[in-house]
Amino acid sequence: MRPGVVKYYQNIRTIFAQIPASYGDHLPRLKMIEETLANLPYEKFCRDQGVFGDTAEVVDRLQAARDEFGLSQIICWFDQGSMLPRAEVEARDATIHRRGRAQARLTRRARAATAYGKESRDDQERRDSRAIRQGHDVRRIREMDGQPREPLPRGLRQLLRRRRVDRRRPSRITAAVFRERYARARLSDQQTAGIKWLAAQPNGPAKILVISEDWSSDCRRDVPMLARLAEAGGLEMRIFNRDGKKILGTRRPDPAAYPDANHDLMLEFLNAKNGGEWASLPVAVFYTKDFQELHRYIEYPAIYNKDRIRGYQQAARSGESEAQTKERGLREFVGMQASPFFDVWASAGVDEILSALYEKLTVKA
Repeated sequence: MRPGVVKYYQNIRTIFAQIPASYGDHLPRLKMIEETLANLPYEKFCRDQGVFGDTAEVVDRLQAARDEFGLSQIICWFDQGSMLPRAEVEARDATIHRRGRAQARLTRRARAATAYGKESRDDQERRDSRAIRQGHDVRRIREMDGQPREPLPRGLRQLLRRRRVDRRRPSRITAAVFRERYARARLSDQQTAGIKWLAAQPNGPAKILVISEDWSSDCRRDVPMLARLAEAGGLEMRIFNRDGKKILGTRRPDPAAYPDANHDLMLEFLNAKNGGEWASLPVAVFYTKDFQELHRYIEYPAIYNKDRIRGYQQAARSGESEAQTKERGLREFVGMQASPFFDVWASAGVDEILSALYEKLTVKA
């Protein structure tokens, strides 16, 4: 246990230490991490952050934490300190994940079925809209309450069949870095007015499909702003994970090779660039209320020359070893994400989307 705890805090210190001191906001956090490393409170760590026991006990503890703090996602670190064989850790991980998801689905459906029996038609329609944003199949919820099934539009049926939906709503960004950026994300007055005008038009934007991953810097930059855009325009926004248990390591996804991922969905929105097709993130696709596609935004705004900038950061400098080049490139990339330009590009992405939507709705072929 102790080696794992030390390694965890050392990794966090390394990340924060790479941020330029001129940025300033990270320094109090860095100081707290260094103080923690100097005097690690193992007993408190085990009491507040460690979960011990068999599979059922671990699932119960995680669900209790979810209910107590209103969590929509929990990231677990199994076998801290690497004391167990890797195969055993992965088997426990899979069992806990499977049982947790199954019990959560039953709980959600039971609560929804109870609620539907007490609601008016207007209340049901509002709950349907909310359930769709969260990835629930409202037909199944209604069947549990004895209500008749209703046909759904073809596009909506396809979306409801997808697996691995991230349950985030625009007001519930999950990962810590997403929450922090979402809290700071603000649309300009012009952007707010623009999305409201577009949403009010006949066949204007009403829904956003987003494909994202928490580890992606492009997603961390753009998804919180997309959430703010959805809020301002009253749009429904659903976020799908691209990957399953394994992160995609090839340009083109293969649904047959990774059935637990959303690769079949990703194949519909590949990014054509540099003479090839890429499974780039994020993807944001804007639809009318009846699922007519209006615009798709992929990876980054045109004003951000990411490939050129990253290529320069990763290129070797005179006199550098391979390890030094890698370390400096990572440090520059982390510093860039902490700089004001990350917010400049996030705002530029919104501007690009609004401009494309305006052109789509006003310029007739």
